[in-house]
Amino acid sequence: KYPSAFASDLREVALNGEAYFSVAKEPDRKFIVHSNEDQVAIEVLGTEFNIDAYQDNGFITTTLVSGSVRLSYINTKDEKHSLLMQPHEKVIYDRTSKFVDKHKADVERDISWRDGTIILKETPLKEVLWTLSKRFNVEFEVRNRRLQSSSFTGIFKNQQLERILEHFKIASHVNYSIKQETGKDGEILKKRVILY
Repeated sequence: KYPSAFASDLREVALNGEAYFSVAKEPDRKFIVHSNEDQVAIEVLGTEFNIDAYQDNGFITTTLVSGSVRLSYINTKDEKHSLLMQPHEKVIYDRTSKFVDKHKADVERDISWRDGTIILKETPLKEVLWTLSKRFNVEFEVRNRRLQSSSFTGIFKNQQLERILEHFKIASHVNYSIKQETGKDGEILKKRVILY
């Protein structure tokens, strides 16, 4: 969400989803991105960065491509805290525990969604399913608990979901079925993928 016109001294937006920002530095007008429930705020200091802040998810991630940002959040003691991020760093904020994890980012992987690419590098199943659910607007149900310890590697550029699932089936013997709920006019209302 953003106003039709920014204030003269401040540029603020609220995000529910994932977005890539390239922000021009304007010392007299801060640019601040708020997560929807305002647990996290990112003050931009002239930079390029990616934020994954879906309201329904348990975490908020920020990947800094260039420049610098100040990330403000509520810490485990319910105090407002901030940290300054450097290029090629990633911060993951757990909304429930309020724990922050900062580490070196795989920038190429984190921003590949912008050009329709999914990059997996020994990516755990849970993270793979989150990426696929965002990309294809589907829900996943894992019926085989042994799959939880699986990880996947591959690059998929502009591939359909079924093609990616076939790759998983061949590489890791993951079986799947797709169920669809349709509306009166035949439009797909909900898609669910069951892994077993």
